[in-house]
Formats: sequence, C-alpha cells, structure tokens
Amino acid sequence: AEALTTHGRALARLAQYSQALSEFKRAIEAAQQSGALKHAGEAALTAFEELGNHLTSDDIKGIPAGRAIGEELRRYEHDLIKEALAKAEGKVTRAARMLGTSYQNLAHIIESRHQDLLSFRSPVRPRRKRKY
Repeated sequence: AEALTTHGRALARLAQYSQALSEFKRAIEAAQQSGALKHAGEAALTAFEELGNHLTSDDIKGIPAGRAIGEELRRYEHDLIKEALAKAEGKVTRAARMLGTSYQNLAHIIESRHQDLLSFRSPVRPRRKRKY
C-alpha cells in the first residue's frame, strides 16, 4: 500500500490525475484487505492533499453526477477519521497513530475541515506543570 501511495503521489504531481486516483484507490483497497487502517488512512489523506478538486465525477465511477472528487475524498477522510477516533476512544494522539499522521496534523484537519468531529474527541487534558 505504501508503494502504491507513493506512486499515486508521483503521478498526481505529474498532473496525471486519473492514473493517480487509480493508484490511491488500489492503495486504499490493498490496505483495507490486509487490515492496515493506518496505511488506508495515509493513502486517503495523501489522495485528498494531492488531488484536491482536480477530478470530477465523470473521471471515476460510483460517485453521483455533479460531485467533485474533492468532495468525495473529504467524505472518505471524514469517515476514516471518525472510525479512528471511535477505535481510539476519542484520543486524537492514538487516532493519529492509527492513520499514520501526527497529532498536530490530525487536530488541524479536524478543526479546519471536520468540525463536526470535535464532539467525538476526548477533552484536551492540560499538561502537568513541573515544579523546579
């Protein structure tokens, strides 16, 4: 799955968006079949970041007419994050590890693109202050 994700990223940067999408789909499918949620999440997030809104529903099958691939990827990203937060019992750090990203990146994605998922995360605990 990692190799397919890397290949998809390279194709996207060469503006071969349809081929890149195909590679990202293959990466996600391979990761899901092997039970590697982390790699599936990495592939989906990378696809969203690299492809954005370059493709329309005419370029791929299974997406309702008139919807851009960016919308569909955002929905898929939302579902992956929601599932990871559920498995991690709302802990963003654990969910980020499952998805193969950092706490900061996942927290930023949730706060900027998926505010509705804020209710799924556990409350932020303040750090203990050290006494010197």
